[in-house]
Amino acid sequence: MAAFESWLPPLLASTTGDSPKAFWLLSRATGLIGYLALWLSIVPGLLTTSRLARLWPGGAAAVDVHEFSSLLALGLTVAHVGLLLGDRYIGYSLFT
Repeated sequence: MAAFESWLPPLLASTTGDSPKAFWLLSRATGLIGYLALWLSIVPGLLTTSRLARLWPGGAAAVDVHEFSSLLALGLTVAHVGLLLGDRYIGYSLFT
């Protein structure tokens, strides 16, 4: 908890001012973790469709990992887009 308390105030302070960096940092982090979650979704999805899946007793666990990681990747992608809309440097907008 002490590590969380040490980096949270500078992150919150960087959301305001002339050049806020929190949106940039958080959008890059959610994009990268979302990409890794998508990869983690693809691998078990491919494993469940192979001939090995019928022999492997962990097929149900692979389906659960596939389902969870695909939903996680979808959520992180939505968060990534939302954070990019908050970044004033790039200037993305829903209406232009």
